[in-house]
Amino acid sequence: MRHGTTRRYGNEMEIQIRKPKLGQEHNLAEIRALSMKESLIAVGRYDEVRVRNRLLSNYAIDEVKVIYFENIEIGFYSVNVTDNVCFINHLYVLPNYQGKGIGLKIIDIIKSEYRGYVLRLNALIGSKANEFYERNGFMLIDCTKFDNVYELNNIENG
Repeated sequence: MRHGTTRRYGNEMEIQIRKPKLGQEHNLAEIRALSMKESLIAVGRYDEVRVRNRLLSNYAIDEVKVIYFENIEIGFYSVNVTDNVCFINHLYVLPNYQGKGIGLKIIDIIKSEYRGYVLRLNALIGSKANEFYERNGFMLIDCTKFDNVYELNNIENG
């Protein structure tokens, strides 16, 4: 596919991974806001403006990949690499598409693309994302005021 990678999951789920378009960051900020809303409300930290600005203020187009299903933006992820650590800055899937294995497939893609690296990420304390990452082999290594810090040793796969 000219615009990205197509991957089929299960019997019917086909997602595409593409580089973002110029100006697409506002759509991605909306995906982030919708994906995090429930968790942020649960911990008393939801702010309509801040949830979007956290992405927009640090947006790095070269680190982002957009997830599509039937040509609809349903999520995105971004990573950056320093030394032997691949930091997963963002991994968001719209709520209507969560629980369908998409997040797991993205983790598998990241593991494959970054063999030989330690994968590290933060998850909001109290978020369902914590269970997801723990189920998928990430180990809790630290806690900050608002986030749990997880790590997965992907080095032996390198």
